[in-house]
Amino acid sequence: MEHQSPLRDGEERRDCAVPEDARAAQRDGEPGVELLHLAGLVSEDERAGSEDSRQPRKRRAPRDSARPELKDEGIQTRNNKKRKKNRNRSGKRKMVVRPNYFVGIQVSNPEVHRAVRGLQEKIVAAQPELRSTVIPTATLHVTLAVAHLPDPAHVARAAEVMKESLSVNRDLYNNPPVCLMFSGVKTFKNQVLFADIEGGESLLRIAGLAQALEESFEESGLVLPSRKSFQPHLTILKLSKDFGLKRKGILKITPSLYSDDRSMHFGQQVVRSVQLLSMNKPKDANGYYYCSHQEIFDVAGEESGDHSGCCEKPSLGKQPPPGVGGRRHLHSLAAVEGERRPATRAEDVVRMLLLVGAVSIGVAFLLRSFSAAK
Repeated sequence: MEHQSPLRDGEERRDCAVPEDARAAQRDGEPGVELLHLAGLVSEDERAGSEDSRQPRKRRAPRDSARPELKDEGIQTRNNKKRKKNRNRSGKRKMVVRPNYFVGIQVSNPEVHRAVRGLQEKIVAAQPELRSTVIPTATLHVTLAVAHLPDPAHVARAAEVMKESLSVNRDLYNNPPVCLMFSGVKTFKNQVLFADIEGGESLLRIAGLAQALEESFEESGLVLPSRKSFQPHLTILKLSKDFGLKRKGILKITPSLYSDDRSMHFGQQVVRSVQLLSMNKPKDANGYYYCSHQEIFDVAGEESGDHSGCCEKPSLGKQPPPGVGGRRHLHSLAAVEGERRPATRAEDVVRMLLLVGAVSIGVAFLLRSFSAAK
C-alpha cells in the first residue's frame, strides 16, 4: 500500500506523478531540472535560469592580455614588470654588479669643510635623528665615475687607463687650473643633500674629463655599473647611510631644515689631482678614502692645512653607546683601562649557581665511587 503524507488544513494534494517522457529523460541521464520541468513542477523561466547557471564560467583573462595594445606598443604593464624584473633578454636572472671603486676629485679646502660642517651641525641640532646621515668632512669629494674592479689586476688596468686618458689633455687641467665653486643647496629627491657647483668653463672641463674617463674605461673592458647623466656635486647628507631611519618614519630630508641656506656659498676647490679611490678598504690616517692611484696636475700654490674648525673636531656621525669607544665594544667581563668592571648582581648569581653545580657533581661522583668500592 502506497504511503501518503497527511495534508494540512486547506492544502490540496498535488499530483506529482512523473509522466513517461520524464521517466525516459531520467533513463537517458538528463539533469534533474529537466525531470522537474517535464513533471510540471518547474516553470520555463526557472528551467532557462538553471541552464544558464550550468554553463561553464569563462576564466578571467590575465591583466596583461586584457590590454593587448600595450604589448604591441611595448609598454610595460604591472605583471610584465614583475616577470622582467632582474632578468635579461635570455630570461636568466641578472647578476647585480655593485661598484667598489670610483674616480674622484678630493675636496680638501678647509674653507669648504668649515662651511659644510656648519650646515651639518645646524641640521643635526634641528633633527638629531639625522646625525647618522652626515658625511664626514675628511671624505668630501666630487665623483667623476664609478667602476667594479674585482681584483688587483683590474685595479692596475684602471690606473693605466687613467694615466693614458689624462696624459693626452693634461695641459687642459694645468693652465689655467680648474677651480670648482660650490654654491647653493639642493637635493636628489630629498634623499641626498648636496652643495651644487656653479656652471662655467671649469665645470665644462670637469664634465669633459668625466666623459673621457668613462669612455676609456669601457674601451678597456672595465665594468661601469651605472651610466647616469653626469651631475657633479658635493654630498652633505645621505639618508641611505642609515636604513634604520625608515623604521623611525624618517623617509626624506625635510626642506624646512635647509630652506634658509638654499643660496649658501661654501667656497672653492682648486683641482690638484684625480684619484682612483676604494669604497671598501679602510680609510687612511686622515680619514680619507684609500687611494690606489693618483694623477697629479701641475698647479701652483699651496692649500691651507688648518682643519681645526672641521676635520679635527669630534665627528658628527653616529655616536657609539655610552662606555664604548669608537668601534671597540665591551664584553661583560672585559677590562677597561686596566680596571675590571664591577660584577652585577645577576653575574654573581650565575657564578654561585655554577659553583654549586660543580660541587654537587663532585659529591655525587665521590658517593658513587664509595658505593662501588663496598
